[in-house]
Amino acid sequence: MKWGCAYMKLVPSLKSNYFQFTKADMLLFLKEKLKHSKIEDIFVVSYDDFLNDSSRIVQQINQFFQGRTIVVRSSTKQEDTY
Repeated sequence: MKWGCAYMKLVPSLKSNYFQFTKADMLLFLKEKLKHSKIEDIFVVSYDDFLNDSSRIVQQINQFFQGRTIVVRSSTKQEDTY
């Protein structure tokens, strides 16, 4: 866990590739930096991990959020890169 969030793969360094990040990368980065706003808990799953073992991923999501309402968003470099 990093930034108080669970996620399946390490987030690429924003410093080394400033304009190559997804919404998930940016939210994880901002979660640590914001002082007067709050970004809720984030659980990032790669497409490959979900395809390989979706049952395990769904179980992990259920455990992580413990019945809370969740929002599911896509986040890819193809749609989010500036």
